[in-house]
Amino acid sequence: MKAFVVVLVLILIAGAYLGGYWPEHSRLLESQRNLQAVSAQLAEAQARLRLFGLHHRLLHLIDTVTEKNYGEAQKLSTDFFDEVRAEIMRTDKAELKSALESVLRARDSMTAGLAKADPGVVNVLDELKKQIGRFLEHHSPPGASPPAASAAPEPTG
Repeated sequence: MKAFVVVLVLILIAGAYLGGYWPEHSRLLESQRNLQAVSAQLAEAQARLRLFGLHHRLLHLIDTVTEKNYGEAQKLSTDFFDEVRAEIMRTDKAELKSALESVLRARDSMTAGLAKADPGVVNVLDELKKQIGRFLEHHSPPGASPPAASAAPEPTG
């Protein structure tokens, strides 16, 4: 009889342990799945934010060239293309990497044009703006507002 009571008590303790453990374990697993999903969404949002940052830098560069401030434009150009290169290294999306590599290929002609104070570099910058804008437009989540295609002012003078 004593052995029966001991076994019964052990069974009740094990049942109570499993009764408390299993729901908590299930909640933990669900929380981990939610965390992974939110982490993926955060990474995507951060990548999009960096792309919008690149777009903003490019618009600022276009404004600076339009104002014929070529010295400042050279610095902004260097910063912009350095960020493009950094984003190429960060991303694992082949389509984005390809688009950014296309933008990066314009670096040498852009640097040469700015060094010569060539106002025609605005046309190259405008094409880069369109490339980045198209990528953002085609890869925007529902409800997002991609940048307008005419966000930069037209060159004057």
